[in-house]
Amino acid sequence: VGTVTFGPVSVKVTRRRMAKAENMPVPDGVKGDPESIDDAWRFEGKTRTRICLNGLWRARPLQNGTFAGSVPNEIDAWGWGKIPGVWKRPWDFSSRGQAFDVSLWWEESGVKIDADQQNEWWYRRTFTMPKSASGRRTLLTFTGLSTRAQVFVDGVRAGEVSFPGGEVDITSCAKPGREQTIAMLVTAYPQEKDKLDFNAADRADKTASVVKLRGVTGDLYLDIVPNGVRIADAWVETSVERHEISFFASLEGAHDGERFRVSADVSGCGGKTSFSGDGTANADGVVKFSAPWRDAKLWDIHTPENLYSAKVSVARAEISNVVLDEAPPFRFGFREVKIDGRDLLLNGTRVHLRALTCASMTRGADRARKAAALDTCRRMKDLGFNFAIADNYDLLPGSFSHIDSVLDAFDEAGMLYAFTMPHMKDFGDCLMDRPENVARYRKLAAWAVSRIRRHPSVIAFTTSHNSVGYTGDQNPQRLDGTYDPYPPDKTSA
Repeated sequence: VGTVTFGPVSVKVTRRRMAKAENMPVPDGVKGDPESIDDAWRFEGKTRTRICLNGLWRARPLQNGTFAGSVPNEIDAWGWGKIPGVWKRPWDFSSRGQAFDVSLWWEESGVKIDADQQNEWWYRRTFTMPKSASGRRTLLTFTGLSTRAQVFVDGVRAGEVSFPGGEVDITSCAKPGREQTIAMLVTAYPQEKDKLDFNAADRADKTASVVKLRGVTGDLYLDIVPNGVRIADAWVETSVERHEISFFASLEGAHDGERFRVSADVSGCGGKTSFSGDGTANADGVVKFSAPWRDAKLWDIHTPENLYSAKVSVARAEISNVVLDEAPPFRFGFREVKIDGRDLLLNGTRVHLRALTCASMTRGADRARKAAALDTCRRMKDLGFNFAIADNYDLLPGSFSHIDSVLDAFDEAGMLYAFTMPHMKDFGDCLMDRPENVARYRKLAAWAVSRIRRHPSVIAFTTSHNSVGYTGDQNPQRLDGTYDPYPPDKTSA
């Protein structure tokens, strides 16, 4: 109660009203054309091109929650959104989601758009398709998705991909050297209506499923790959005890029993070296060869700077000078994890773990950044911790966001990590009695293994906070990346 006296009042126009469905201009501070890929990160190899499509995309909500089968017009109240990005969780005010720059037309037209509650968003980006796509396959690769994306090229539906991610082949729509528009309708809904929460050994409650972290949560790439045999994935396994490194290449288009020459150029730690050897593709198309490496510098919690980069290529064994495919380089550390009785050995030395749960990739976009994850590692070390356990109890859609940035940070900081694998409770009441559920479980577990096996910091996998198994020679992971839900007793601790 009282009297308020105001001094001089000035009025200025902050924005003009939109009389029609106009697009939002480029946000302040953005230089150049945000849709262009001319300055995007890329890998140009002998046989393929990889271009990162992260960054600003045109974005707009799906109006009225219905999809009529066509992409909205080029000028139809488009705003801006980020990829990768985490949409804000509708029920958690502490969520650090990434807001959309929504077109003002929605407000002017009386349509209420609550970005926190919206579960369907359109994305669009127009750029010139690389000329290197001529005569090759063109793929849109999602490394993280929660939960589904329908992809359109110049308005034509090219395909779709669902959690946790994958590839959409857009070869038939690609026009090398021409300007094209890629549009995606991304939706975020749980796979099952209800889920079981286990609160005790004899008590389980059924609750409604919620997708917590929604959106295109991983890096997005335009991959231009060769026709025929190509490297779908490549990784290494290292043995300190045997002074040995093994290279693996998972080949798409290879047949069981075919012989291939696998070559690897390894750089890092102040040197370069090359390896090559012949291997036979198994029924899953995986080729392996091993080679001695006695002077490798070990990655350890006190030497995290010892990281290498490997570039793997394959050729047919009988024509080894003709490269079939060359994969983008990946980082790894030379280290070995083993269990000796009750002891956990890292590079042959007993290590004691002091663990803390870590929310770097389970809370929001701000914590999943590499810089934030590095700061988390620093603070954990200051408090005497050397081991982090991911604080998600499952590997369901929305339970995690950006994986790669977090694990890269833990590699560089020398902080050990336990990654959460799928939990059997989420694959039906009788997992082992239903082949389709087993197949779903193995597919998701194989995807998780493929994401973590290059990171030396990941020494363990968890299926819940009180069940930890360690990676190493006794790892129940098979050569093809699948995971045994009932490993022998010696593999658990």
